[in-house]
Amino acid sequence: MRPTISELMTSLGCTKWPERWAEIYDGIMDQYEKYGCEFADPIFYDKLGDRYNCLKDYREYYKEAAAEIAKDDNLCRLLMLLCTVAKDRGHAPSEFEQFTPPVAPGGKREIKYDMLTGLVMCATYDYTYGLLTAHHVPEKHINYIMNIYSAMISTFKARNNGAPGAMSWTWYQRTAVEAILYRTGRLEIEINLKFSQRAMVFRNLADKDTLVTLAAAGKFHRDGHLLGSKYFEDEEGSFEGVVEESDDAYIGYPYDERGLVVNKKRTLKKSEWEKYIEPGDPVVGLHIPPGGGMTPEKVDEAFKEAKEFLDTCYPDFKYKAITCASWLMDPQLCTILGEDANISKFIRRFIPLCHKSMGRGVMSFVFLQPKPAEAVIENLPEETSLQRKIKQHYLNGGCVYEWGGFIPKDRI
Repeated sequence: MRPTISELMTSLGCTKWPERWAEIYDGIMDQYEKYGCEFADPIFYDKLGDRYNCLKDYREYYKEAAAEIAKDDNLCRLLMLLCTVAKDRGHAPSEFEQFTPPVAPGGKREIKYDMLTGLVMCATYDYTYGLLTAHHVPEKHINYIMNIYSAMISTFKARNNGAPGAMSWTWYQRTAVEAILYRTGRLEIEINLKFSQRAMVFRNLADKDTLVTLAAAGKFHRDGHLLGSKYFEDEEGSFEGVVEESDDAYIGYPYDERGLVVNKKRTLKKSEWEKYIEPGDPVVGLHIPPGGGMTPEKVDEAFKEAKEFLDTCYPDFKYKAITCASWLMDPQLCTILGEDANISKFIRRFIPLCHKSMGRGVMSFVFLQPKPAEAVIENLPEETSLQRKIKQHYLNGGCVYEWGGFIPKDRI
């Protein structure tokens, strides 16, 4: 007997799903009951891997998960529903944000639950490959995106004592499936983004190298951090970061060289300053995958390759800057690690901008904690110099914030 969508979701512990799924559910179940679910057949992943030269590192995990799901009719039905939605790119990105995936009873690690989202991603390979070939993307970049889910599984394993699984559903939906994330040397670039920093950048008309950045959105602590960040939650003396415009000037609170906002307004005369970068302008996002070192030479090569790739494959994408948001951007690291550290040299390439942060990024990416908000500082590992220094910083009452920054295109 066919379960209703509510019965199906309840049986699997899914607490939230989009209303539209109820409208398409019966049609998808008709197909499932007539033809079965190809995504629950291990052979599907052999064929997919051979066709696109993908699933190289962890194909056996996909096949094992599929075989286990095939034994569970409710999970099989859910997989069929999710894969059908995944292929509908007009709905999938927003609808998956409204969905809570099932978890194994008792919170145990079970591959049929932990790999479920990874299997769903496989339903999108044809779509992604079509996007890549339409832009004549070089083979090495196609190969990178078609195998990017290996990083997803590796990260899950690192955070869960070696158990296989998939993660970052929303992240990979946006970047990998839509083919907007590319590896250029040591770094990754994300295209088709909009400048979303809480800032507006102005350029001096007489000296094009002179820039001033004004806070353009958000409420700031009296010390310059975004209000609500860890240790900066007291509203006394806070102020709104809004750029005012008169007939002859722009007026607002400027960011200082640390990326904090100064609680003193500055006036920029229109006869001397022009808008240069503002919210909504096209930018390239920069991401820093783990491993490989961060020497200045490697970063230079990555930027050079990125520019050449964008000019060749996306010539109509007229980006104004490269932006980055990461724990690796916190200017405090220059002091914690030393001014000569490669991370410090990387940070100094950017014009810094504070972000609202509770300092949990390092818990995920440096200490590999599966539940960053619950990490106990005293119990954090000390296996590397980076871990030891950052842990000591926290033990001393400090915090490493997720920070933002940008490099104007003409400075890359």
